[in-house]
Amino acid sequence: MKLRVLIYPTLVVLVLMSQGCLSYILSGFTVIEKSKFIKPQWVELDGFCIHSSNLSFVHKQAKSYDLPLGLKQSQEDAISNIQKLLPSEIKSKLRLIANSNGIKIYNTSGLNKVSFLQNSFATKFTLSDIYYEKLASTDENPDFYKIDVLMQISGSDHSLLCSSLIKALAREKSSDLAKLSKVLESAPNNCMH
Repeated sequence: MKLRVLIYPTLVVLVLMSQGCLSYILSGFTVIEKSKFIKPQWVELDGFCIHSSNLSFVHKQAKSYDLPLGLKQSQEDAISNIQKLLPSEIKSKLRLIANSNGIKIYNTSGLNKVSFLQNSFATKFTLSDIYYEKLASTDENPDFYKIDVLMQISGSDHSLLCSSLIKALAREKSSDLAKLSKVLESAPNNCMH
């Protein structure tokens, strides 16, 4: 009986933690201020996200003690992370598309080159939304802000990124990347899906 009493609450806490529900409750923080009455759904995401014909990036700023500075810093960090992560995101999506179409990539240096050429698109991401919460500690720690930033690339820039990828792959002198280019050409707006 005692074992059941201990296991059930522990399982409930573990499930809630795995879903991100108790991240601040367990660490002794309570939300005392929010930027919006209802938390946007995108706040639950992290990193690059693809929906319809949009490519988005969600950046999470863990702690900021000064809201104006934290907002500015989180936007700058989001842009910096996009610039660092976009080539590997493109490469991983291209590999996934190649694998799902039975194409074995042999020219990895060509794929790397094509992915890095697309890094200029990192500057096309613009601020779409911001959400923050001010958290108070139950002990002596000072209050701080947790800031989430949503950056997006427009549908037209997403299409331009896809057509640029197709052209860059077609210019490479290897049959595997040429095949991948043809697959992407058949669905040009789905190159990052």
